[in-house]
Amino acid sequence: MVAVAEQLPLPLTLHPEWTFESFQEGPNSEAIAHLKAAARGTLCDPFIVLVGLKGHGKSHLLNAVSEDAHRHHHGSLVLPLKDLTDNGPQLLEDLDHLDCLCLDDVDGVLGHPAWDLALMMMYQQRMNLGKPLLISLSCPVGDIKACLPDLSSRIAGGLILNLKPLSDEDLLSVLIHRSQSLGMELTPSVGRYLMTHTPRSLSSLMPLLERLDQASLAAQRRLTIPFIKTQLSGLHS
Repeated sequence: MVAVAEQLPLPLTLHPEWTFESFQEGPNSEAIAHLKAAARGTLCDPFIVLVGLKGHGKSHLLNAVSEDAHRHHHGSLVLPLKDLTDNGPQLLEDLDHLDCLCLDDVDGVLGHPAWDLALMMMYQQRMNLGKPLLISLSCPVGDIKACLPDLSSRIAGGLILNLKPLSDEDLLSVLIHRSQSLGMELTPSVGRYLMTHTPRSLSSLMPLLERLDQASLAAQRRLTIPFIKTQLSGLHS
């Protein structure tokens, strides 16, 4: 994945820590099995639509697919379309050499005629080549607003994988695992406090953990409830 990304003059942020191993499967083990098969070129369905609310881990999983494909010597790339709208739909050109292509936040560009046409052409190209195309949506497939009816029907006809939210215990396991990878100790009681006093989503909790890690290092303090209280009050002041 890295080698491909470096060839493109795009503001791409690599997330080497977003792997299948670092993702808490919880109730999503079947969806993840399909994603792994797509990454390794063993899935019969070449078109996957990953659906989930913000914070459910769609970006993590698409990066995991690309990383796993690269590990198995398949050319791969993730394009976060919501962050690349200024680059225009031409960024979807000349990608036929990639074995696996992941388009994140597709609903961020759907409904714009030029983007819809580029996505339709990309879909047709990938299907003709028999190469996997994975996209993510933050809304149900039935709610997408594409200008091209054919594009809407193609998306609805893909292999739809609906990500389910993690249970409290699964989310706590994610926090503890991530804290350990940062070199911090997060006890279950402190983790539960964090979950009940901040937005309960990975997209909110992961950056917060990194800020707490920096603050604890600077203050030479362990992660305790009083310390977190102080840090949270500083964030909201």
